[in-house]
Amino acid sequence: MLQLQPSSFTRCAAYESQLVDGCKAARRIQIMKTKYSSGILCLVSCLLAISAQATVLLTEEYPTAYGDGSRLGTDQTLGSYNTKWPNGNSTGTGSPTNTSAGALSASYPALQPISGVASYGMQISTSTSRNTIAPVTSQSGDGNSVYWSFLIKVTATTPTARQIGGFRNSTGTGNLSLGVGISATRQLQLYKNSAIAATHGTTLTAGTTYFVVARYKFQSGADEVALWLNPATGGSSEPAIASPDVSSTTGTDQSSILSLQLLSASDTSGPLYLDEHRVTTTWAEATPSFCAPPTAYGMSGGGTICAGDPGPSVGVTNSDSGVDYQLKRNGSNVGSPLAGSTGSALDFGAQATAGTYTVVGSNTVTTCTGTMLGNAVVVVNTSPAISTDLTNKTVFLGGTTSFSIGATGAGLTYQWRRDGTNLSNGGNISGATTATLTVGPAAASDGVGAANGYDVLVTGSCSPATNSSKVSLTVVPPADLVWAGDGGANVWDLATTANFLNGASPAQFNTGDNVTFDSPATNPVVTLSGTLSPTLVLVKSSSDYSFVGSGLIGGTGSLVKSNTGALTLANTGVNTFSGKTTIAGGTVSIAADTAFGAAPGAAVADQLTLNGGTLAMTNNLTLAANRGITLGAGGGTISVSTGATNTYNGIIAGSGGLTKTGNGVLALQNPGNSYTGNTTISAGTVSVDGDAIPGTAAGTIILNGGRLTITADRQASPTAAPIGNPVQMTADSELTTTSTASEARMVLTNDVFTGSAGTLTLRNDGADGASDVFTVRHYGGGFTFARPIVFAAGSLGSVSTFRSYNGAGDQTFSGVISGGGAWHRRSSVAGTSGNTIFSGDNTFTGGVTLSDGGIGLGISSTGSPVTSGPLGTGTLSIVSTTGASNRLYSVG
Repeated sequence: MLQLQPSSFTRCAAYESQLVDGCKAARRIQIMKTKYSSGILCLVSCLLAISAQATVLLTEEYPTAYGDGSRLGTDQTLGSYNTKWPNGNSTGTGSPTNTSAGALSASYPALQPISGVASYGMQISTSTSRNTIAPVTSQSGDGNSVYWSFLIKVTATTPTARQIGGFRNSTGTGNLSLGVGISATRQLQLYKNSAIAATHGTTLTAGTTYFVVARYKFQSGADEVALWLNPATGGSSEPAIASPDVSSTTGTDQSSILSLQLLSASDTSGPLYLDEHRVTTTWAEATPSFCAPPTAYGMSGGGTICAGDPGPSVGVTNSDSGVDYQLKRNGSNVGSPLAGSTGSALDFGAQATAGTYTVVGSNTVTTCTGTMLGNAVVVVNTSPAISTDLTNKTVFLGGTTSFSIGATGAGLTYQWRRDGTNLSNGGNISGATTATLTVGPAAASDGVGAANGYDVLVTGSCSPATNSSKVSLTVVPPADLVWAGDGGANVWDLATTANFLNGASPAQFNTGDNVTFDSPATNPVVTLSGTLSPTLVLVKSSSDYSFVGSGLIGGTGSLVKSNTGALTLANTGVNTFSGKTTIAGGTVSIAADTAFGAAPGAAVADQLTLNGGTLAMTNNLTLAANRGITLGAGGGTISVSTGATNTYNGIIAGSGGLTKTGNGVLALQNPGNSYTGNTTISAGTVSVDGDAIPGTAAGTIILNGGRLTITADRQASPTAAPIGNPVQMTADSELTTTSTASEARMVLTNDVFTGSAGTLTLRNDGADGASDVFTVRHYGGGFTFARPIVFAAGSLGSVSTFRSYNGAGDQTFSGVISGGGAWHRRSSVAGTSGNTIFSGDNTFTGGVTLSDGGIGLGISSTGSPVTSGPLGTGTLSIVSTTGASNRLYSVG
């Protein structure tokens, strides 16, 4: 929406009658009167007389928003034409797209924005192809011309090349007699009957508005189409027109012009805007004349004050004689204008009213006006005032609550207080210097009455400060609740569903409450909803419970499981509680470490306590290393499901023992394990890496149907990472490795190595070559192992060996030793070796090597060649080394 500036403005007293006389032949005279300092300034716009054939065929000067069939511009009454724009071939399919107010910024001086009036343009690059047609009075005849002028703004860097509008010899759709288009390089193109006749050499700058004039000139046999971009001469008579920038006579001529058409195309390259359309028969009407506005000088002054203070000065940095300068606030005049003086600044004085100040200069002779550069803003701040006061609060112990203050004023700062003492952030206090104070988790000591309660001091850029009212905080102690459920959804939520009992009364759960799940298990599948923060969750049922649902257990509370039932933590919300977990009976089943809440930031020795209960892990997972495990006097069981590997890098401590069940793998990876009870492997695997240990040497490793595995070589040098525990076998069990080392060595050092039942199997499960060896090195002495030993074939056909390193005492093996492995009798210090006694009818085939110490033969060999005997069926090799004391003797 742009304003047509007349070529001259004059004072009414001197010129009004002359202007009226000069416009007697006009079809319309519009006189606009505006208040001015010396009286009334008359803005006279005289539309030139229209002959029998109208010179102005269509104008679109003051558009608002466009719609199907809407009128473009004000109600025009010149001649028989109209400004209705019917919508061609897509009537009723939706309105043309509008620009936002101010989307076009005129570069043509005569087209200036109207102050205070929204400006709209038409966007003709949309998601819908459509023709918008405006019929005009028929134009024809040699020597006659029809002009179309308009504003255009291209926003795309690379627009879609196409026609955007022009004249047609009918009111229907089809080829344009004269067309204007845009190329992909942002150059205007001139069309004649839809063929490109010429291309303008200027590349339009994206985002800049240009003024365009196009002309169709009737001349027998060679009608001309022409185009001007930002013409320098406006309002001239026809003979004074500058030559066209581009023109052409090539193409089919037309006998008449009957409509202006705009072509809105489906174009996603970026918006293309048009505005200020004029269709005329003269250059003067197509290009409004203008006069130069006063020189635009910069604004000065403005600033921020407090209400009641003197305002800052507002002025102009320079001025010119013969120009009056009017101060405006938010577009409205303030006071009287000041006369300019060449080279002098102007000061409009102190302005204590908030607003945006501008200055408009008006030439006292030509009445041309122009706005000075920039503006001066005056901001008036007020002192702080309470708009929304505090209210009393109630919170459950361990819960979180907030106080919020509403205040007005500038530059507000806040200081919260309790009983008059300033609060600071830390502990359970946050927001102590903001508009909202948060207390949580609430402690009993946070509760206070209104007389000594919470308030906030609000200060601002302007004085004085203000205080809120004092309010109370009531902290409700936790309740002891027992789960009941409802037999339906069985939801455990926060302060909503009464699925618990407080004594005999139904009760809702609130933050900080203690909750018990008791026997018998009433409605045992509990659906968690939201964040639940109890002080204690106690599951002490002999029946099973399951926690499911999308909720989670948060807060600082603890989880305790007792009695014989099972608890499955299967809720999908990630638990975040920071308290400890104790399994004192039954089983707690998890599929993720986070089932036990947030892991501590530093190691906590008893974050998880097993004291007579079982931890069952049903998925591959790693327990957080800082979640320290303590084994109580009642010991603990860890069950790992088939196919799963559960890794723990933390420390297991305590006086109790550890029992491993389930067919999966429990991987212990900390050399600091300090529990003193036994390690019983009843099923599956307990694996240790290159230095981890299964508890201290005070506890016995009981092989009760499971497997002890090393994942790395444990003797880079002698006794580098020994397993010092006594070993006792009570059922078929295995010693294995999963290491890929050429020799993976398991080092045993305790003098206790016994078996009461079952067969002990040695096997290399990690070999990546047939020559890789798994070796059990035993440095203990004075024991008798009376159970069978099998050297089983390992990966890729690899073998196992047993090396006796005892320096004193006898190692006696009375069970049958079989398989493809070998035995080696040697010592760590030459000449100090003990004896190894074989008294079983052995069949192992790998042979025996004697490097130091004695080998006692408890029975005779059978067969020739030997089919069984104390040394198996392989070769006996005696190696002589310096200082060695080799002995081969008969026992019994």
